[in-house]
Amino acid sequence: MTPTTELKVDARINHAPNDYRLTKDFAEFFLPLNAEFTPRQKILARQRHIVLENSHKGILPDYLPPSEATSANWKIELPKWCED
Repeated sequence: MTPTTELKVDARINHAPNDYRLTKDFAEFFLPLNAEFTPRQKILARQRHIVLENSHKGILPDYLPPSEATSANWKIELPKWCED
């Protein structure tokens, strides 16, 4: 991000201070991930928005057909440390 880039901040969402700067090491790690995944995230967010708009109009979303994961009687064992 260049110093002249203005950030649009949503006050409802936690965020780093406006003057925060990434360290070089973190930037080298983060920026390629951001470049790879942000376009897909934006597509999914837009699709979610469209589905919500349609739902408000009475057009319900199509769901995937039932699969073993959604219809079978299965369970997982929780580790002892998270049973509380």
